[in-house]
Amino acid sequence: MTLAASALLLALAQSPDGGTPDAGTPDGAALFLKHGCVGCHPLDGAKGTGPALRGLFGTTVTLQSGATVVADEAYLRESIRKPGAKVVAGYLPLMPFFGALLRPEELDALVDFVRALPPLPADAGR
Repeated sequence: MTLAASALLLALAQSPDGGTPDAGTPDGAALFLKHGCVGCHPLDGAKGTGPALRGLFGTTVTLQSGATVVADEAYLRESIRKPGAKVVAGYLPLMPFFGALLRPEELDALVDFVRALPPLPADAGR
């Protein structure tokens, strides 16, 4: 992981008031690291084994089937729980199954983390 991606993860792990998340609240950035998500979904603009997640939330995604879907909360939840259900065009269905590994509040934290990821600057990854 690059220094920029590490800095982004640290920044996103901070609560809006500048503190750390509440002790009882799962940390989406920490879960993203713990489960190895960053290994396939780099946050620095590099091409990954999995699709880019920065700025994904709310956009339209083209699937292998040719269908399109909006990357909303339901899509993210399904993609984490059942990664082979809707595979993004241009990618192989390689993501591990996380359905039984995540508690509901951890799934919420991961979805919130992806939703909060800002788009890459226009010149990133070039």
